[in-house]
Amino acid sequence: MNQSSPVKVVLTPYETVIKYINSFTYSVKSFELSVQITFSVYLYDQNGQFIDVRIITIEGEDYKNWGNDDSYIIQYIANKLSLELS
Repeated sequence: MNQSSPVKVVLTPYETVIKYINSFTYSVKSFELSVQITFSVYLYDQNGQFIDVRIITIEGEDYKNWGNDDSYIIQYIANKLSLELS
């Protein structure tokens, strides 16, 4: 089924609920040894309800800085999403 052409309307406020990120989980989406790794990052609210998914890729110097410390990954994701860990 084809989508219609845009229908113009008078600017009308659209209310949305502001959601707050309370936690995230992540999984490896793709991995290229010694080059890069891409994660799917799943965001959740304070009730554990899914909010959104973001894709984060670590490459170049950031990838080299990873080393053996997996807490680096958690901090990197938080930084990229402007989240503060608690």
